[in-house]
Formats: sequence, structure tokens, C-alpha cells
Amino acid sequence: MLLSVSGFCQYHFTLKGKTPDYFNNKNVYLTIYDNYSNDRYVILDSAIVKNNIFSFSGNMPKTSESANLSYVNDQKYSKEFVLDSGQIFMDVNPVPQGYKFYKNKLSLLKVKNSISNQILTKIDSIHYAFMDLYGYYTDSTKQYKVLHLEKELECQNAQRQITGNYRDNYYSLIYLYKLSYTLQKPDSILKSFNLLSNNLKSSRLGQELGAKMNDKISTINSVQASKDMPIFNVKTYRGDLLNNKTLKGFPYLVVFSATWCIPCREDLPTIVNLYNRYKIRGLKVVYFNLDDNRKKWEHEISDNKLEWINVSEGVKWTDSKIAKQFDISKVPTYILVDRNGKIIFNSDKYNGDRLIALDYYIEKNLK
Repeated sequence: MLLSVSGFCQYHFTLKGKTPDYFNNKNVYLTIYDNYSNDRYVILDSAIVKNNIFSFSGNMPKTSESANLSYVNDQKYSKEFVLDSGQIFMDVNPVPQGYKFYKNKLSLLKVKNSISNQILTKIDSIHYAFMDLYGYYTDSTKQYKVLHLEKELECQNAQRQITGNYRDNYYSLIYLYKLSYTLQKPDSILKSFNLLSNNLKSSRLGQELGAKMNDKISTINSVQASKDMPIFNVKTYRGDLLNNKTLKGFPYLVVFSATWCIPCREDLPTIVNLYNRYKIRGLKVVYFNLDDNRKKWEHEISDNKLEWINVSEGVKWTDSKIAKQFDISKVPTYILVDRNGKIIFNSDKYNGDRLIALDYYIEKNLK
């Protein structure tokens, strides 16, 4: 067992699970984590299934926390649930044999006596229902299904209403904070927090997350169209330091992308075409790679002959200070800046075809 905790362990939990015969004599792995507060931590543990039963017990700093269970020691095969303090009981099943997706993933965790998991189940059901009705694929391989912004906001509003029925539940606070990082309208972020009870909002974590939500609102407002482009410093592919202040006087496009992002790759030929059409009229492109795989980044640049300004912090998206500075919630994101350093288009805040809109705003700005 590996334990890394900032703060004090106060809440004891016991997790017991029942499994089919398939799991007997196999290891199951439990991860409890906080990836959102100032006191982040990870707790890792494993247990062997004997006679269709496994159990975990220990302490955690909060009454409810996000957790994953897997039977392969790899988080991409895990199933998320909420671990509450006290005694928790669950039934576990593997993915049906022959199922082509998620070969080693757990297909079902039925947590029997947890209000927090009732919240999570209802929230997930709303998400799946909206995806079935309104979701569309953003890539030709049909791996990435998303909602148009209007439907995404409808889905999030419905999810917020679920948590509003559990205003005193600790996981409601955690989930609403996480949800705030997918909401793009400041008033929606405030509504999500105001759904909570005064007791939760005034708790130590409630005050911390409330302050972070206010910071996020400020960040969103700072990258809207008509605002001054925030200043950033980042290393180029060749190791030079780029300060975007040096681009003032030129119209320029900042593209937030990642080598693993399929929609980014599918948009790339269009972005290259736009650059080739408009560079003679002064357009610059800053192509920002949001991952830490240097070799893949090098191949992307050379294979696609990317002759514009290629930059990266050399870290994963979640660790990127500049992605946080610009509130990048999805990739690709396109931010177009005029010669005076004003943002004139931000695709992350736009509901519609981002490439058509981008072409329109570039042409309009270069007249």
C-alpha cells in the first residue's frame, strides 16, 4: 500500500465487495484521490479476492471522495465510484466476454448503501441520455462523441438540479466544483455553487472551492472576444523563448492542440490551408502542443511540415500553466487576435462550426 496524503486522515472507511467466480484469486486495486483541492493526495491499495469477496479499510481526509476500482493495475481500465466514510458494500462484475471495448474494464459497480453513488449514477444517466439523443462524432474514427454547446449546457443544468436535491451531501460539493470546470457561462458557475447548503459552502473545502470558482469566472471573462490577449511566455520547438507581446502589430492565431487529439489532427489540414492563404497578409500562427511527448511532437511538426511558430511547455495538459491561464477546456481551441492585441474569436466559447467561423473572422480582420 502506498499512501501520500497532505493533511490529516480523519474519516475511516470499510469497503467490501462481492464478485463472480471470475475474480477469485485475482488482485483488485483501489485508488482514492483528490485532484482538485489545495490538499491533493492519492491513496493506493490492493486486495486479493477470496471466495468471491474482497475488502479494503483505511482512513481518508474527507467524508466522501472520488475513487477507482480495477483488476488491472492501470487506471485506464478502472471504474469510478464514490467512496464514503463508514461501511460501503458493492457488487462487481467484469465486462462481458467478447465485448470489443474496454477489454479489462469493470462494467458494473453496484454500490448498495451510498447516497453519494446514487448522485453519481443519476448524473451519469443524464449524460448518457443526452449523448444518445444529441451526441455527434467529431472525428472520422468515431471515437470522440460530443454535444453542441447548447445541449451540453442543457445536460449540465439537469445534472446541477440532481445535486440540488442533495444540498448537504459532501460529494455534491466535490462534483459541482468539477462541473464548474466544464461550464463556460459565469452565471451557471455561480448557480452551481449556490445550490449547496450554507453548511457545505461555509466548510473549509467549501470556502476553498468557492474561491477557485470565482477565480475561474475571472479567467473566463479575461479571454472573451474584445478582451486584451493575456501575455504568456513559452519555449518554441527550437528552444527560443516566445513572448506573445512581440506579435503585436500582426494578426495571429493561437491553436491549442495535442498530438493524441484526433479532432486536432483532422482540423490540421484546414488550419495549414488558412495559414498558407493568409500569411502573405501578415497572419501568424502559434501552434501550442499540450502534451509531454517530445518525439510525437517532433514527428507531428516534420510529417506535416508545420512552418509556423511551434511551442510547448513540455508538460501534460493538466499541468499546463498557460492552458489554465486561458481556461482551455477542450482541444482543439482556436484564439484569434487582431493587430492591436485584442481577442476577436475564441472557439472554446463558440457554439457552431469552429473552422467556418475561424475563416470568417480571419478574412474579416484582414480586410
